[in-house]
Amino acid sequence: MHVIINVHHDDDWVKPTASEAENTKDRLGSLWTQVATHFKKYNDSLVFETLNEPRLQGIPEEWIGGTPEGRQFINDFNKTAVDAIRATGGNNEKRHIMIPTWGASTIPVAMNDLVIPNNDSKIIISLHSYFPWQFAGEAQISWGSSQDKIELEAELDAIRQKWIIEEGRPVIIGEWGSIEANPLQSRIEYATFYAQQAAERGL
Repeated sequence: MHVIINVHHDDDWVKPTASEAENTKDRLGSLWTQVATHFKKYNDSLVFETLNEPRLQGIPEEWIGGTPEGRQFINDFNKTAVDAIRATGGNNEKRHIMIPTWGASTIPVAMNDLVIPNNDSKIIISLHSYFPWQFAGEAQISWGSSQDKIELEAELDAIRQKWIIEEGRPVIIGEWGSIEANPLQSRIEYATFYAQQAAERGL
């Protein structure tokens, strides 16, 4: 079994704004120094993930890729965490580390503006894809037509093209699925198709 440890929804202090960024980096660096030190003897079955869906809550761009300034702060936060982990030594010098885009979004602007800290060769891209959201997250539409499948394949193709083909980076889709309000059979068909198509693309 592989285990991923992350900073998960600490949104009250992980804030990509000019007024809060330095405080966030100080606290994030301290946190990851402590966590990484505690686990540095663990082998490669343990992966660290710097942040989970980092974003600024309540702004219009919260779930559509963020702002240019906000995306740069996320890059700074990822680098702070990676540097802190690597500095603890031991197995952490070579451990795989996952880093997210703004909000772990697959929106092109979020993926395109992600910067790999230090061009580190052991960085994994962390993304979430509840696609399409109207089915997966809101249960407002049905899913399962030929067009639905084409659109989902296009979503996964875009992820593969950007990261695996163009950047040579592994990808973990850390969150995906559909809510219980959808019909069970639709959820089963969706999950089966999603998992097969993701695996075929190396995601």
